[in-house]
Amino acid sequence: PGFDEVLNTVPPILYGWGANAGFGYAGQHTFTSSRQSDVEIVFDHLGDVGMYAGYPRPLNIIGKEWATAQNTVYEGLVGGWLQIVHFVYQVNATVRWEMTCVPIDGDDGNREQAAMFRFVRISNGVLDKQIVFDTYSYNPAYTPTTTDFYQALVSHNSYWGSLFASSNITTFTIPNTVLHDQSLHSLAKDMITRRASYWPKYGVCGDPGGCAYGGPHNNGFPETFTATVMAAVEWGLFDYAKGVISNFLTYYIRPNGMLNYRGLEMAQHARILTVLGLYYQYSGDAATIAAQIQKIGVIIQLLQSRLYASRQLDRSDPAYGMPIGNDEADLWLDDIPLGSTEYPFYSIALETARGFIEISTALERVGNATLAANLTQEAKIIKSDFEVSMGRSVNGTCYPYVAGVGVCDELPNQKSIRDSEPWRTYSEMFYSNLLSKDKVQGIVKWNTENSLMTRIGALSGTGSDCCGQWIQTFTSHGYAFGLLQNDMVPEFLLQLYTISSHGYTRGTWTALEETSIEYLQGQPYCPPAQLSVPLSVKWMLLTDNSDEGIIYYGRGIPRDWWSSPTPITVTRGQTRYGPTTFSYTPTQTTVTFSATLPTAPTGYNIKLRLPPPMMVQSVHTATGTPLSFNTTTESVFLPSGQYQGAVSVVFYM
Repeated sequence: PGFDEVLNTVPPILYGWGANAGFGYAGQHTFTSSRQSDVEIVFDHLGDVGMYAGYPRPLNIIGKEWATAQNTVYEGLVGGWLQIVHFVYQVNATVRWEMTCVPIDGDDGNREQAAMFRFVRISNGVLDKQIVFDTYSYNPAYTPTTTDFYQALVSHNSYWGSLFASSNITTFTIPNTVLHDQSLHSLAKDMITRRASYWPKYGVCGDPGGCAYGGPHNNGFPETFTATVMAAVEWGLFDYAKGVISNFLTYYIRPNGMLNYRGLEMAQHARILTVLGLYYQYSGDAATIAAQIQKIGVIIQLLQSRLYASRQLDRSDPAYGMPIGNDEADLWLDDIPLGSTEYPFYSIALETARGFIEISTALERVGNATLAANLTQEAKIIKSDFEVSMGRSVNGTCYPYVAGVGVCDELPNQKSIRDSEPWRTYSEMFYSNLLSKDKVQGIVKWNTENSLMTRIGALSGTGSDCCGQWIQTFTSHGYAFGLLQNDMVPEFLLQLYTISSHGYTRGTWTALEETSIEYLQGQPYCPPAQLSVPLSVKWMLLTDNSDEGIIYYGRGIPRDWWSSPTPITVTRGQTRYGPTTFSYTPTQTTVTFSATLPTAPTGYNIKLRLPPPMMVQSVHTATGTPLSFNTTTESVFLPSGQYQGAVSVVFYM
């Protein structure tokens, strides 16, 4: 299905966490803030902040017209992707109210969040009432003007434009403006969630609803680190990634390799090594890796201790060589009364292998060549042991996610409803990119055919675990990555469209940790969910595979985009082999691919998936050299030994 078809499958998500009827608040829906503040302005789906929040409320401003205005409310963002929240209240066919909230950005050290609010009433196309507030509702000694409001708006636009430009962020154009705006908005939203630029928060505090995931007890949640660094690296925000890395390793990794958090998620602990390795490979910043080498070392040692313990089992045991651990940190509470809830999740083994592979390049660069070689060899052994274990565990109907337990939904005889979360574990297995294609296809097939495991193509709760049948947006990155790496483009796009349309609030683009399409409600906002769209959009346009030494261009671009005359362009697209700038320019009879190629070890795969009945008839370089078009993969391969630097490839239809 196309984007609009998925978008219109069910109505928008409305209701959020922390509803409080006594305060006139329907729950956390969206928010705005700035990078400098510790405070967020949190709105429900009607644009209300609730009683006693201190900010102006639409029901008080609109007055007697509120009774009808609240029945038809539209939401959006000024500037497409900025943090300026805009609500429209349609009173009747000729009268509407509009509310706009502009957060004040600045570096004055003030941790409170100032904002400019403007309410306008428009009747028959004419503005007949306008009220401007400076942060709080009432101050008789000061009346802000419309000029003050517009100055704040222009300043906010300039702030984010300058920040992204100075960061050398990847810029791009695509036919789908929603995915474009969601991507940029999400990267900025991740930034404003953090305290003092780099200190982590897993959410925001929701006025009458309370702090939700914004409470300090959630700061160390590992996905907040791994998702942020992955997105920052993929989009070229290396200074931001560096600050986040230095903060996390300094303050959240303990000297023994443990985490300053309520429990360990072993697969995510291994992913820490992966994102650190990718940070070095993309940015070339060896100094940051060297400065944190002690903390990196203790993470490796902790993972090795789990790995070596698993090798004490008999070799005939399916769990041999498969480290045990929890996949969910919240299980620490169940471990006390119930005993250990740790299992040999395959995600732990595979993510450990991937972490060892990716960190090895950085370790070698900073003078730890012996350790790097040892970890590379360990990764090969883990992969081999995994294949043996899976062969002993598979039950003939599906590929399980726990060694020796031949089930693919919830584990039998669990000690709690959190012991196993297949949606999380499968996603982490996919993220490792160490599953063979037949296993990826088998897992997708089983999850798709099991009505309790997916909702509109996105992994969901099992129905009886912790999370009902809610779409799991915050763990969706790995599943997306694995789908695309295995050329399962329709499945990749279906999940992306579902997450974009039903994992985010409609128009204000705030991603909720998980959402129910049946009840049109969601859990609180969290940054890992927010980063799901920008990660998928980046991979759709540009990705690489270190195991193959290949850069993939346009691997996940939807077929229907070629019905649009809009060129697809990417400037400073990031890969582990260096940045690349490229474009696809369509005409009625051709699509021209032009790029500046970095030096990839093996070569470059250029994909073009045309919509039927359009077909590629032939492919040539700009100088007329014929190229072979693979009709199965719908791509052209350019060997790196023959093609470097600037190239142009013309697809004739």
